[in-house]
Amino acid sequence: VMPFFYVDEAAVNEVKNTTSITAYDIMQNAHDREWVEPETWTYPVHMDDYAIEIARQMGATITQQRIASNLSSTVEEKPVFPDNMTLSALLVYLAEVTGTVVYCDTENNIRFRVCMGRDSLDSLTGTEYFDLTTKDTVELTQIIAATELEDNIQVGEEGRAQVIRENPFLVHVARLEHLQKFVTLGYIPCSVTPFNLIWRGNPWYEFGDTITVTTRTGEVKQAVIFNETLQYSGGLRSTCK
Repeated sequence: VMPFFYVDEAAVNEVKNTTSITAYDIMQNAHDREWVEPETWTYPVHMDDYAIEIARQMGATITQQRIASNLSSTVEEKPVFPDNMTLSALLVYLAEVTGTVVYCDTENNIRFRVCMGRDSLDSLTGTEYFDLTTKDTVELTQIIAATELEDNIQVGEEGRAQVIRENPFLVHVARLEHLQKFVTLGYIPCSVTPFNLIWRGNPWYEFGDTITVTTRTGEVKQAVIFNETLQYSGGLRSTCK
């Protein structure tokens, strides 16, 4: 099963006898539409109320099973959002402050997901891919939430930090320190190895899935898929990052 895709444009090349189609899943609606807060809302509200309302405004579906548990935190006061804020930007704010990623899954639901600590779905050796390049591994040891009020919260040990800045939810989420510690337990410390993998691909992989890759020098690395491009020209070809 794969998500629904909506055709944006199609181009026919009569010389090469090919047709190129550009299509997007329903997340494209999040880029095209601006957030409109319901007039009936009174604060405090839960962060998952935002997630459910965004999905409704996108014309998408979201179920409680698809909402990460750390979206249950309470927003005490109405955040000050940028003007003309898109649904996409609001999804990013929610995902960032809760340590999740958000995407359209294979059942066509909007899904928030914690990536780290998941079992690998596949294991690839050097004979099973076309090319693999990696960069130096980065060890993240700390998360810092920084607001314009300088109410900074630092969780984890000193070292290389991931800094969350200018997120409107940071000022108004109750028990923010508890939330940040919850996020840290799932992510910190962690090793991040940027990679570029070209292989036959698997269209059933979802954003945030983990695979194990053995380099041609024998190193075994776990890779989280945050970007995948699929191409078909007589055979499937995938570029994962």
